Parts: sequence; C-alpha cells; structure tokens
Amino acid sequence: MDNCKKCKELIVDFSTKQERNYQPLIINGTPVERVYSFQYLGVHITQDLSWSCHVNTLVKKARQCLYHLRRLKDFKLPSKVLKTFNTCSTENILMGSITAWFGNCTKQVRQALQRVVRSAEHTIRAEHPDLESKRSWNKARKIMKDLSHPNNRLFSLAPVEIGLLMVEEVEEGGECTDRERRGKSVGLRIGTLNVGTMTGKGRELADMMERRKVDILCVQETRWKGSKARSIGAGFKLFYYGVDSKRNGVGVVLKGEFVRNVLEVKRVSDRVMSLKLEIEGVMQNVVSGYAPQVGSGLDEKEKFWGELDEVIESIPMGERVVIGADFNGHVGKGNTGDEEVMGKFGVKERNLEGQMVVDFAKRMDMAVVNTYFQKREEHRVTYKSGGRSTQVDYILCRRGNLKEISDCKVVVGESVARQHRMVVCRMTLMVCKKKKRSEIEKKTKWWKLKKEECCAEF
Repeated sequence: MDNCKKCKELIVDFSTKQERNYQPLIINGTPVERVYSFQYLGVHITQDLSWSCHVNTLVKKARQCLYHLRRLKDFKLPSKVLKTFNTCSTENILMGSITAWFGNCTKQVRQALQRVVRSAEHTIRAEHPDLESKRSWNKARKIMKDLSHPNNRLFSLAPVEIGLLMVEEVEEGGECTDRERRGKSVGLRIGTLNVGTMTGKGRELADMMERRKVDILCVQETRWKGSKARSIGAGFKLFYYGVDSKRNGVGVVLKGEFVRNVLEVKRVSDRVMSLKLEIEGVMQNVVSGYAPQVGSGLDEKEKFWGELDEVIESIPMGERVVIGADFNGHVGKGNTGDEEVMGKFGVKERNLEGQMVVDFAKRMDMAVVNTYFQKREEHRVTYKSGGRSTQVDYILCRRGNLKEISDCKVVVGESVARQHRMVVCRMTLMVCKKKKRSEIEKKTKWWKLKKEECCAEF
C-alpha cells in the first residue's frame, strides 16, 4: 500500500486559457501534498517543465566543486590531476541525465551552464568539451559496440578526411608567426565614453575626437532610437542602436578613413553592439556595452552578460577584440588572485558588479586594460559627481594582444559628458606579411627539338 507521507502530487497542465481547479488526491483518507517541483532520480521536474530550477541546482553544486578545483591549482598540482578532478566532479555533475533535459533548455539557462564551463576551462587551462555532444558521443559509441542493440545499424563511423579538412581550416585561419610580421605597424587610439545623451552633442564629440586624435570611440547611453549610421561632422560617423529615446542606447564612432573598412555591424540590443573592421588585413572587432546599474534586477544583469558572452564567443580566436563599456562596477585596487586578467591600479574597493566584470574577463580570457598602467588617481577616475569619484568605464582586450597596447588613461578637461570621462588606449596592430611567390625564369626546352613535330613547329 502507498505511503502518503512519501507521495507527492505534481500537476502538469499545458492549457493557458483558464486555470482549472483539480480535486486533491486522497490515499487512505489523507490528502497527498501537492508540490510545484519534485526531484526524481536526481532531476528536478517542475509544473511548467522549464529546467531552470534543475540547472540552478546543478550550477550551485558545480561552483562548489570549482572552489576545490581552484584550491588544488593554488597548491600547484599537475594539469593532468586538475583535469581528472574536473572530469570526476564538475563535469559529472553537469552531465547527469543531460540527454533528458538539455534539449528543452532556454537560451538563458544554457548560458548559465556555459559560464560554469568557461570558469573550469580557465582553471585547468584546457578546452572543455561540449556537454551535450560528449554525452551523445558516449551513448553512440556504446550502441555501436553492442551489435544486439536495435539502433546499431543507424550508426557508422565518419570518414577520416573530415577531420583532416577541419585541421587544415584551423591552420589556415590561425595567427601569423613572427617571421610573417611586416616592418611597419598600424597605430590606433581607441576609447570609450558614456555621453549621457547624443542629442546636441554630435559636433562637439567629433571635435573632441579630432583634437584628442581618437580613431574609434565606443559611446553609451546615446538615448537615440533607431538602428542607423549618421555622420556627426569632421568626417566621423556614428553607428548606433537604441529602442527608447529616454534611456540606454549604444554606438561606435569611427574616423573617416576607417568607415569604408567596416565589414559587419551586429546590433544585439540597446546595451550591446559590435562592429568588425579590416585594417591592413587585420580583423579588428570593437564592442560597445552598457551594463545595468547597481539597483537593477538580477534578470536584467544576467541578460546583459549573456548577450555579451554570446558576442565574444562568436568572434574567432584569430581576430582582435576591444571592448569599450560602462560596466557600472568597481573592480577595485589590487589584483590578488586575479593577476591573469587585471593589474593592480584600480580605484577603491571591489563590489558585486565589479566581480562580474572580473569573472567575465576570466571566462573569455580577456584583460582589463585600465588597471595595467600606473597613473595618478586623477587619470584613473572615470566617473565624478557630487563629491564621489570612482572607476566604472573600462577597456578590455584579449590577453594575447595585451602586448600591443602601450598606454591607457583617462582624458581630463573635456565637457562633452558632465559626469563620465573618456578612457583612451593606444594600440599598435602587428600586421601579417603577405607572402609573394617568386617569379621563376622560364627555360628553353631544347631537347624537345629531337622530335620531328616540335622541330617543324619551331
């Protein structure tokens, strides 16, 4: 006989037109408890069959394992040991019954899982396999080995040539070596600024960029509605996107000589957009971002970081990336434990939003450029209002390209924005040298005259 204390009732109703009143389930005169979610064989099932509850539980458990993984790394254990621990703990947790629930997950839920995977990759310094693909491959291999399985005939090994083609494509699109560098280089000055609003400031912004010799400028809080490109004077052109004329909006301003080099513009939302240029054969991606303020909801913040993650992940590793953004967070002074992604020349103490910036840099293998250059505090403060001064605007780049940046500081004395100050970095692009085929001198093939046909034609 069933034990009503252990039984739970879970109702899954797909009707959305009206709510229905269901009669309670009674066993031996005792009503069974009705629950919203229930754990069955380690999987949390909810009434609406959305897997956010289950994934949140997995993420919490996986983060606990990541803490122990970082501790093992601090003790300088071999990379092989770290990979084994990660496979047995974090990967094992995330892949539990993944074939049952991963296919129906929302985009936001998958991004939460991807952030945990990125953190594990950064710790063990190795690429983490795709969770669903690895589980599916393991299932397929077991079916292929079991000749008695009814689906055995549905699987066959792919030809080896496919793998060879993939290797050739990766090698062809990789970064150039030191031997392929040119003698000359291309210098760029890239900046970021929260303008407050672009209304009535177009010409003033162009004059400032011309005077300060800024080539590319990421702007936030433009408060312009639409998805357009507009000339603001002096040859500068603004690519912008916004959905509300009273809040948010982002854009990228280009100098006239780089406007024709634009290959692609991605307007993701009124908080994130990216722009791809080709400069002397080098692919340069510029991303402008505007993070939600401290008092905004957690869902809004998660949505922003998810969009930014998606943009960076879509950019090939062989291309340059520079992010200019108002992250509304303080990364703080010092870099204890975060030496790989930031320097020690920040401002004040780190807050929760600043920790999100550092975690993002770790996931995407990027560096917070502002914090690597020792400047006076006046040239590090990006926001000043009502006696408060702090650092919320940042420029980020890939860690592998950090050596190409020679300086980064805050520009003081401009009046385009009332509270924010422009951050500018000086970057030198190392251009790959194009190989030229040497012309071979044609030789006269005199021995062919021995043939009668050739001799007659000659």
